[in-house]
Amino acid sequence: MGKLKDETGNRYGKLKVLKRDPNPHTKPYWICQCDCGSEPFAVYGTNLRNGTTTQCKQCRYKQASNTRLGDLYKNLIGQ
Repeated sequence: MGKLKDETGNRYGKLKVLKRDPNPHTKPYWICQCDCGSEPFAVYGTNLRNGTTTQCKQCRYKQASNTRLGDLYKNLIGQ
């Protein structure tokens, strides 16, 4: 197993890594803060680095909702 890379201070999308999660996990998790100011939450390190997790749940839901509404609006205009 390789040496754990310190992600503290790095940015991934809207997330800033604050520190390593102190809870015992089999894989490295990091405590992250979203730019929107939501509660800090733990993210699996690989998901940060490969781009799977780039924002908090609230931002993800808001983005998905806006996308669905935009698609609905485009469909109504086309009729």
